[in-house]
Amino acid sequence: NIKDESRDWTELIERSDSTGKLRSKKMYLYITQMGRDMYTGKPIELEDLFNDNLYDIDHIYPRHFVKDDSIHNNLVLVSKPENAHKSDEYPLSQSIRNNNVVVAHWKYLKDKGLITDEKYRRLISAKSFTDEQKADFIARQLVETGQGVKSVADFLKQAMPDTRVVYSKASNVSSFRNQFDLTKSRLVNDFHHANDAYLNIVVGNVYYTKFTQNPRNYIKNDYLKDKDNREYNLGKMFDRDVRRNGKTAWVASSETDPGTIATVKRIMKRNTPIMTRQSFCGHGGIADQTLYSKNKAKGSGYIPLKTSKDEKLRDVTKYGGFAKASTAYFCLVEHTVKGKRIRTLEAVPVYLVDAIRKDQTKLTEYLTEQIGMQDVSIRIRKIPLQSLIRLNGFDVYLSGKTGNQLVLRNAVNLCLEPYWIRYIKNIEKYIKTGYLPKDIDAESNLALFEQLISKNTEGIYAKRPNPIGSKLVAGEDSFKQLSVEDQFFVIYQILRISAIGADSQADLRKIGASEHTGVMLMNKNITNCSECILIDSSAIGLSVKKTNLLEI
Repeated sequence: NIKDESRDWTELIERSDSTGKLRSKKMYLYITQMGRDMYTGKPIELEDLFNDNLYDIDHIYPRHFVKDDSIHNNLVLVSKPENAHKSDEYPLSQSIRNNNVVVAHWKYLKDKGLITDEKYRRLISAKSFTDEQKADFIARQLVETGQGVKSVADFLKQAMPDTRVVYSKASNVSSFRNQFDLTKSRLVNDFHHANDAYLNIVVGNVYYTKFTQNPRNYIKNDYLKDKDNREYNLGKMFDRDVRRNGKTAWVASSETDPGTIATVKRIMKRNTPIMTRQSFCGHGGIADQTLYSKNKAKGSGYIPLKTSKDEKLRDVTKYGGFAKASTAYFCLVEHTVKGKRIRTLEAVPVYLVDAIRKDQTKLTEYLTEQIGMQDVSIRIRKIPLQSLIRLNGFDVYLSGKTGNQLVLRNAVNLCLEPYWIRYIKNIEKYIKTGYLPKDIDAESNLALFEQLISKNTEGIYAKRPNPIGSKLVAGEDSFKQLSVEDQFFVIYQILRISAIGADSQADLRKIGASEHTGVMLMNKNITNCSECILIDSSAIGLSVKKTNLLEI
């Protein structure tokens, strides 16, 4: 509750929240500091707030000594000249702490609950960091406190006694990404998982080589004895070479050497990470719980209401039944239809699993009596849900069943240049916050849209079941007429289609297509497919078995 007769803070908060600006650090700090510079106490004009040449976000505890980006305890909004003057020293200068007006403002903010007691303590403290504190700050970057992670580490140590476990903080990897413009987008593809694993190795190795696993020894035996050669800055860890005992963990960029980051960026641009997805057998509820009367429960696919061994009582046309039986897994069946042998992928319902487990003939009985097949030959008895299938040159996950069609999910990662990944990150922020980022325009949106057209008309996505390339081409003129915000929405929807394991559909009504554009279904009859290969991978993807479902 902010009260200040000079302005209507409630109106500002509500307006900032509705536009998404309240989610920005600068606006949050501006409001919690009641529109004043934290080091000078001078008012900040709202229209100047987002001018990076005028105002900065500063760390009270300098990043030189500690990686603390807590907006509640360590970040303050200050003028750019004041921030430049502050340098990397702590405590704050006497000129700031002796300014009675500034200190009174800090106390007022604390008393009103606008800043935490910890932030207030850091602002007013006159004590320098001790060597023990500095060592503790470093130790925070090298020690993991989460019980889950520690349990995994203990397991690895027991399984591999000669292995040393090196921790890598997620916040350090995030800072590394920001410093070297290695943007992560969860929307574009799933490569970010592999990239994060790689960056954790890079960053963790640098910290471990620099400080070893005993930062107190580093401060005592390295830093204090030779500050010139053993200088460190936790906020600029990758600005200098990192070497120890003949081992080089990092070479900083220079005019004559691009440094280690060139190798990192080359690795990050690869589109070759191995990706696997867990397949499984369905369980739980046996069906949609809607009970249909005998008048509606006609034809195949209904589960009898009466489960008696008496076949007359199992007649759904007399006693009704349940529809949409839950699928446990699929099976590949060859059978005869109108004198011709065909192959179909059939859903095996959850309610039959136990019976089939006890008696394998129950599956043949189900296919013959319930589905109505003739001359049944089961080629593969169990194909789990989310199994990977290469269908006519395009990889999909087999996810479910609707009527006589099978539901598919995308298994092909979208590959784009780093520039577009950075641009799409802005779109993600807009969709999430409603705040329109800077450095975006209709011209760039159109260029990205045309990139997506190319991907869906000329690349691998042209082979996907129900391709969308022609719909994008037909909708390009409509796209050009949209506002920037609506263009963002359309691009976001297109990218959803290529998301891994998602429902693979997009709402493209704004460019004249359907709200369910791109839904991937396939007929359960695979006889006429040019290619239908089941791909079974080990958990880490190094071992792969391929089975041709048209021939086995």
